[in-house]
Amino acid sequence: MNIDLSNFLVDLVSQQGRIADFLADPGRVLDESSLTAEEKSALLSGDGARIRKALGLAAGEAAASVLNKSKKPSKRKPTPKPAKKKKPGRKSNQKK
Repeated sequence: MNIDLSNFLVDLVSQQGRIADFLADPGRVLDESSLTAEEKSALLSGDGARIRKALGLAAGEAAASVLNKSKKPSKRKPTPKPAKKKKPGRKSNQKK
């Protein structure tokens, strides 16, 4: 996944006023970024397929699926749940 473009998009939607700046003057905001000309062109096109390609995603692939693929499986064994302990002083429900 293209980390620079991904970070740019996250910052764009999470920093207050950044999306408004982008919508008002996308060229200026993109020029202030470290994105490549290809990445800037993809964003300016508004074409989802081009943006996904610039992100390194297959057509229609969600970013979360790429992130999940890149996670290494845990080497830890799952910890078993402790057995329930009987409380002292309780009588069983058996009839005598």
